[in-house]
Amino acid sequence: MDWAPQGDCLITPAPEASTSMPRVLLPAPDEVQDPQKRQAIQELLKVLEKGLMVASNSWGLFIQRQRRCQGRVFWKGFAAPGEAASGKLERNQCQHVFDANAFRVALDHFHRHLGPCPCHQVTLCLGEELGENESMDDKLITIQMVQAFALRLQKSPVEVASISLLS
Repeated sequence: MDWAPQGDCLITPAPEASTSMPRVLLPAPDEVQDPQKRQAIQELLKVLEKGLMVASNSWGLFIQRQRRCQGRVFWKGFAAPGEAASGKLERNQCQHVFDANAFRVALDHFHRHLGPCPCHQVTLCLGEELGENESMDDKLITIQMVQAFALRLQKSPVEVASISLLS
C-alpha cells in the first residue's frame, strides 16, 4: 500500500472480513516464483486474517493490531522527538507510527539547513523483524504507507515555506 486513505481502514488478506470499515486487501502471493516463499507468504496471510486497523488523520498515522491477529507486525516510521521510531506492534494497542506535526517541524528544519530530511513514509513488516540496514527485498510481506500531505510537502519546498510563514 503506497497511500493511506483519510480516515480509518482495515488492512487484511480477507475480502469478507466482518466489518463495515473500508478494507485495503493484501494481494495473494500467486505471482511469487519461489514455491517455498509463496507457501510461507500464504501461511503468514492466514494468521493476519483479522487484520490491522489504520487511522489516518491530521495528527498522523495510527495502527492497531487486532486482538485476534496472530501474526507479528513490526514497524518503522516518523515519530516525535523522544518517541520510538520503530518497534513491534502489540496486540490491541494503538501505536502512533507517523507524527504529522513532528514531520512538519523536521521538514521546516531541513529546508533551513538545520537537520536531515525526514522520512515521509511508514513501513510495516509482517511476520519478520525490521532491522535498520536490512533490505526490504528480503522480507516476505512489507507495506509502505504515506500520508499524501507529507509527500506533497516534501516535493514542494515553496509550500513548506509558505506554511512556515503562516504558522
